[in-house]
Amino acid sequence: MITPFQIPYDADQAADLRSRLARTRWADAVTDDWTMGTERGVLNQFIDFWRDGYDWAQRRDRLNQLPHFRTTVDGHG
Repeated sequence: MITPFQIPYDADQAADLRSRLARTRWADAVTDDWTMGTERGVLNQFIDFWRDGYDWAQRRDRLNQLPHFRTTVDGHG
């Protein structure tokens, strides 16, 4: 059976994620470049965007303009 669905949005979960991102404990950077992983300044910008710049509800609304469906195949949802 194929059933339509909408992507849910939970404001409490989004607020919890923003809170956890705000409490990120950063390790001391070993280098200021990409030789040992993501450069710290870039990672900070990335986290700042997800915490303060990304509108979860707006993205959900845009995605829900598309059709979404669920089904079961060989017993797996």
